[in-house]
Amino acid sequence: MTFRILAPEATTVTLNGDFLLGAPPVKLSKGADGTWTYTSEPLTPDSYTYNFTVDGVMVLDTRNQNFKDTPNSLFNFFDMSAPSTDFISLLNVPHGRVEAVIYHSASLNMERRAHVYLPPNFGTIQAKLPVLYLLHGAGDNDISWTSAGKINLILDNLYAAGKLKNMIVVMPSGQVPGVPRRMMQLPGAGWGRVLPGLPQ
Repeated sequence: MTFRILAPEATTVTLNGDFLLGAPPVKLSKGADGTWTYTSEPLTPDSYTYNFTVDGVMVLDTRNQNFKDTPNSLFNFFDMSAPSTDFISLLNVPHGRVEAVIYHSASLNMERRAHVYLPPNFGTIQAKLPVLYLLHGAGDNDISWTSAGKINLILDNLYAAGKLKNMIVVMPSGQVPGVPRRMMQLPGAGWGRVLPGLPQ
């Protein structure tokens, strides 16, 4: 995979991303036309995030329209496709509908947002449907499921393969303004999930 960014006035450009598997950011090489490049080792088929840092400032790859929106920042992401990743691919199958829904939370007394996936044949369904709630991790939000997570494509492909019964999928935003987030270490395990509002 080759990464490129045009920054003719820059003196240092580095690249970071989960494709580096925890290694430090790598330095890009500057070409005569001001384009900085870096070619990685062959990557295992998967979806990866990345970002550039130009003279100490993180910037996005504006040529890549795939963004992962997190509570703290934006990241680009890309896919290394293979037959083993077809389940997250955009295929020629009937597609469900994803809607951003604004609702009032009585417990928080504020407006909140959630994303909702409706199955491909939702308009013709007469019966009540079960609801699956998906809660994101500590570093993500309700958009993450359908951006980098591609849960809508996964569901589309499962429906097309006849492996899923009709249901509604709700992806709420788990971040609560003003509530501190602390890591809880589960007994006998590594660092566990973030639980909001845990006492110190």
